[in-house]
Amino acid sequence: MKYIVRSALALCTFFYTSTAMASICVDGRVSLEDDYSRSQYVVSGTVVSKGNYFKKYFKYDGRLLYDEYQKITVRVDVVYKGHLGRKIAFYNSNDSSRVPVEVGDKWLFFFQKSDDWEGVYVDTCGSSGALAKPDIAAAATMLKDRIAK
Repeated sequence: MKYIVRSALALCTFFYTSTAMASICVDGRVSLEDDYSRSQYVVSGTVVSKGNYFKKYFKYDGRLLYDEYQKITVRVDVVYKGHLGRKIAFYNSNDSSRVPVEVGDKWLFFFQKSDDWEGVYVDTCGSSGALAKPDIAAAATMLKDRIAK
C-alpha cells in the first residue's frame, strides 16, 4: 500500500511540475551555442504588445477548425544575429510551449523561421529568457562581447 501511495505522489508531483514549466523538453534543453547557430535572429528586446490571434484551417474531413495563438510584438533593442527592423512579431502557441512573456518584459530571444506560417517562433527548449534572470543576462553580455570583436 505504501508503494502505491508513494508512486501516486511521485506521479502527481511530476505532472504538477511539468505543467508549471514553459514546455516539456523531450530531448533536453538546447545549449546556448547550438541555439545561436540554429537561430536566424537573436535579439534583446522589450515586449510592447500581446493580443489574441485565431488561425483557421480545414481538416482532411472538411471540418473548419481554429487554433488560438497570441501575437507578441517585440521592440528590438540589441541585434546579436540577423537583420531585423525595430520591431518583430511572433505567434505564441496556446499549449505547453507558450513563451511566458508579458508587456514590458525585457527578454533575450532566439528566433527561428517557422515552417507552418510566415514569420518566426521561439523554441522554449532553447536559450530564450527574461533578462531579469542572471544566467540570461550573462548570456546576453557574452553575445554582446562576441559581436563587439
